[in-house]
Amino acid sequence: MIPKKKMEFGTMDAIIGCVSAGLGISMLPKSVVAKHVQDGLLRQHFIPNIYGKVKTVFIHRKDKYVPSSLLKFINMLSD
Repeated sequence: MIPKKKMEFGTMDAIIGCVSAGLGISMLPKSVVAKHVQDGLLRQHFIPNIYGKVKTVFIHRKDKYVPSSLLKFINMLSD
C-alpha cells in the first residue's frame, strides 16, 4: 500500500490525536496506544511477524562532540 499523502509530527500525542480525529493511520508501539484502544478511541491491528521486524539505525552528526555517555550507549547498542 502506498499512501497518497504523508504527514510527519514531532510527538506521539500529535500522531495519536490526528489518528483519533480520522486523519490517517500510523504504526506505533502497542504500549503507546494501549490506553486509547482500551478507551475505544483507537482500533489496533497486528502486523504479521514476517513484517514486524525492521532494522533500526542510530545516527549522529560526525562533526560534533560525542560525550562519553553517548559513546557507551552506542557501544551497548552494537553488542
